[in-house]
Amino acid sequence: MRVRENYLPPTTALGRSDRRLGILLVLPVVFFMLVLVAYPLVNLITLSVQNYNMLSQKSRFVGLTNFIRVLSGGDFWQSLLRTLIYSLGSLIPCSVLGTLFAVLLNKDIPGRSFVRSFVIFPYIMPMVVTCAIFRYMLNDLVGILDHYAVVLGLAPRTLNLFGRYDLAMPGVIAVSVWKYSPMIMIAVLGKLQTISGDYYEAAQVDGANQWQQFWHITFPFILPPLIVVMLMRFIFLFNKWDIIYMLTGGGPLNATATLPMVLYSEAFSSYNLGKAAAIGVMMFVILLICSRFYYKLNEVAEKRL
Repeated sequence: MRVRENYLPPTTALGRSDRRLGILLVLPVVFFMLVLVAYPLVNLITLSVQNYNMLSQKSRFVGLTNFIRVLSGGDFWQSLLRTLIYSLGSLIPCSVLGTLFAVLLNKDIPGRSFVRSFVIFPYIMPMVVTCAIFRYMLNDLVGILDHYAVVLGLAPRTLNLFGRYDLAMPGVIAVSVWKYSPMIMIAVLGKLQTISGDYYEAAQVDGANQWQQFWHITFPFILPPLIVVMLMRFIFLFNKWDIIYMLTGGGPLNATATLPMVLYSEAFSSYNLGKAAAIGVMMFVILLICSRFYYKLNEVAEKRL
């Protein structure tokens, strides 16, 4: 007697049903992306080619005039340079320190859980509290760090870190590194815990030392997530200016005035929305180029696995 096989619906019908379900599940995300990303971006580009008067709420099409005014002025290029110095100057030490701490805390050391909790403390501290503490500790009159830098002979006189033109940007970068290194450490540590110990056992059998194990096993595994986190961190640093505003306000003498601060000043101090929108569009283009560069690095990193 022939046993009848279980009936399965046609593949085409099942495929159409899955596609309809997939579309229904994606629609809310598409809607929110259009509302929260596409519309503001289109509005920004539209505003960048107009001369908008906030008082009369009337606009006049001016084409590329706003872009020409921005690019022909020295403020944009100086602010762009300061933005790159701040972004890269914070990103590279954050990545190195975060990776180093992650590798150390992945080892079986006494009190590892406590140390992990303690190391992420800077990241969970509110930004306002962080900036207030560092402004107080580095104050040239009552700051304890500033005082001991002179007592221990590390500085010939009070530093006044956030009040000097040549030290303000390094000071802001130092606070940013202290604040955000744990973020990269958490991401790298999570990846380290997924690496099988068999790789290291095989490497030890082959006579590989600690550095060779890190370079040929650990580093290729952590590189893809590290690149993604670095991209997110770079975008954040390039766009954000809260830590700079609370520590220096962009001073002294615009030594820490980055592009987001210039954009804000043009929009809400000078009420030149068209020029501010043009700066925003150029920032968007710069980040697109940087994102493409990071994705290329990610492709190379994945090929190493």
